[in-house]
Amino acid sequence: MTIGVSDHALLRFLSRAGGFDLETLRKQMQAALTDASAAALALGQSRYTVKMDGMIFVVENGVCVTMIAKSDKPFLLEQRP
Repeated sequence: MTIGVSDHALLRFLSRAGGFDLETLRKQMQAALTDASAAALALGQSRYTVKMDGMIFVVENGVCVTMIAKSDKPFLLEQRP
């Protein structure tokens, strides 16, 4: 039997046992996305993607909800009301 590992458990492992400072990483991502976010908001956009450093960051309502590598399959943002 193979046991699964949740994203939550993986993040806890990285922060507690792996020595990663997740808050520092969060602040670095926030700083990197700030200019693009300001530009999108100025255009009245609340859902957008930011292509940077070989990755695509998906932002919805002021929160980066996920990121994918540019080499992943293309995707379309789901149209929401």
